Amino acid sequence: MPLEAWRTVTAEEAGQLIAELRLEIAPGHPLAGRSATVVRRCSGCDEVLFRVDEDAFVVVHLTWGGRQERGAWPRTVVLPSFLAVESYIDTHQH
Repeated sequence: MPLEAWRTVTAEEAGQLIAELRLEIAPGHPLAGRSATVVRRCSGCDEVLFRVDEDAFVVVHLTWGGRQERGAWPRTVVLPSFLAVESYIDTHQH
């Protein structure tokens, strides 16, 4: 998947994505209590690349259920480096 499919977002859209992420994350989820900023959003699906706590990246598949999710949802892939981000983007499929 080319980088072009992963687009930047407006400040308003970033705010909506962060709000949905906070709503969906339940206690015990790996992102619970962590700060996140939007880096890019895939234009072909509901996956969003976030920078977390200024030290790692994650790709989160938001459910858009409008509620706190259970267990491992929303699905989250931890990407510990820029190289891991590039690899994920290069191999991402819908």
